[in-house]
Amino acid sequence: MYSQSPKLFGRVARFDRLVRLANLAPQARWLDLALDAGYHDHQHLARDFRVFTRMSPYEFRQLELQVPERRFGSRE
Repeated sequence: MYSQSPKLFGRVARFDRLVRLANLAPQARWLDLALDAGYHDHQHLARDFRVFTRMSPYEFRQLELQVPERRFGSRE
């Protein structure tokens, strides 16, 4: 599927940081979260979302807001 490389590892780590930040601040703007996670612009963020989740950031957030952990007030 993907070649294993330090560059890919960096992308996955950056994406993981982004998702964790989004979970901590669900009302934050994606661009602010992206910059905090190390993305340079929204296009790179959107590309990684499509590659790793096959969703847009908006679709991902809508799905995340529906998970049972959110309804029970549990956080990461």
